[in-house]
Amino acid sequence: MMRSEQIHALENARQNYEAFFNTIDEFLFVLDEQANMIHVNSTVVERLGYSLEELLGNSVLMVHPAERREEAAHIVGEMLAGTAEFCPVPLRTKAGELIPVETRVNAGFWNGKPVIFGVTKDISRIKLSEEKFSKVFYINPSACGLSDLVDRTYVEVNDAFLALTGYERNEVIGKTALELGLMSEESRLAIVAMADANGKIVNAEATLRVKNGTIKQVLLSAENVFIQDKKYRFTAVADVTDQRQAEVTIKNLLAEKELILKEVHHRIKNNMNTIIGLFTLQAEKLSDPVAIAALDDASARVQSMMVLYDKLYQSNNFSQISMVNYLPTLVDSILANFPHYESIRVEKNIVDFILSVDQVQPLGIILNELLTNIMKYAFTNQRDRVIYISTQVQGTLASISIQDNGKGIPQSVDFQHSTGFGLMLIGLLAKQLKGTLQIERNQGTKVVLEFPI
Repeated sequence: MMRSEQIHALENARQNYEAFFNTIDEFLFVLDEQANMIHVNSTVVERLGYSLEELLGNSVLMVHPAERREEAAHIVGEMLAGTAEFCPVPLRTKAGELIPVETRVNAGFWNGKPVIFGVTKDISRIKLSEEKFSKVFYINPSACGLSDLVDRTYVEVNDAFLALTGYERNEVIGKTALELGLMSEESRLAIVAMADANGKIVNAEATLRVKNGTIKQVLLSAENVFIQDKKYRFTAVADVTDQRQAEVTIKNLLAEKELILKEVHHRIKNNMNTIIGLFTLQAEKLSDPVAIAALDDASARVQSMMVLYDKLYQSNNFSQISMVNYLPTLVDSILANFPHYESIRVEKNIVDFILSVDQVQPLGIILNELLTNIMKYAFTNQRDRVIYISTQVQGTLASISIQDNGKGIPQSVDFQHSTGFGLMLIGLLAKQLKGTLQIERNQGTKVVLEFPI
């Protein structure tokens, strides 16, 4: 009874071993000392297409290509002697298909007899990945290098790397970037400090000193990669030297342009000052009140335009201007031309919006004309004199309101049919802005200009 139980236990152990042996995806071989197969797992039978009877008792070399069997036998001997790690000779199926593999062997015992255990791993997917990586590596227009992660020496570089650095391949392989003088240790450490938790670096700004001593501005990206059981550092470098030089040139040209524009606006302002001075001198020579008033009006219009160029001269943006910065100064400048303007209370409620210089010029003249008319005609002997100025923005539509509490504008006066030059000018400039004008007569006069922005 005891012996029967032992036999049963042994049979169960054998079945368990066979079940385990045949669930392993790798090709498993048990060879005698002459390298003949005495046991294989089901993966060998199923993947190679041989029957078990065709395999057992025959040399394991039969599953290798005939032209490489001698090489395989030699490498197996080296592995058993401890001088080789694995055999790269592929397996060959019965149908002639080659399977890329890595085979490792160890000596041991099977049923009490010395044998050789062989474990062969299918590396088809690894090979495919390597081929894809290799193609991307060599045809990449960016300079690419593959270095050993331990000693940081280059193990491979592509042609773009050689073109960028000026070195030959045999000058690079086996050397570090530091030994080649491409990068100082301080620069390397600074770039390493930019790496994330996985050691990945993306578009780090760096400088490289190439073989002829030229300094190149580059964007450097790097990542750790595994190729089989080895760890490497893959580095890609994009040369942006020309781009950076172009950026510097553009920056200098823009700075020069800004300086020229500032000078232009300053000169325009000075020329306008000269024109105002000429108007004043001419007015002093005249006795006709109508002619004097005309010159004063012209001088005020020039004055309103001069405010614009003064603001542009002080600005960093020469194509647009903020209304909250422009309108209050313009209003104060226009009113200051009239005597006793301090007696008038001016209330400003300016909601900011941005206009182009082309829009600001006609707007400034319109405001000058409206405020000039108020100062000349709106107020009589009343004590409380108030001018209200406000702006609003709704979507793409802006409005400016100029209101006074004076005696009011006559019903017969409008911008379309007036024969006065000032009112005609307001109407023409409003059309230039593609705007509309409305007059409200209620306890004074209110003019609303509405136009698209």
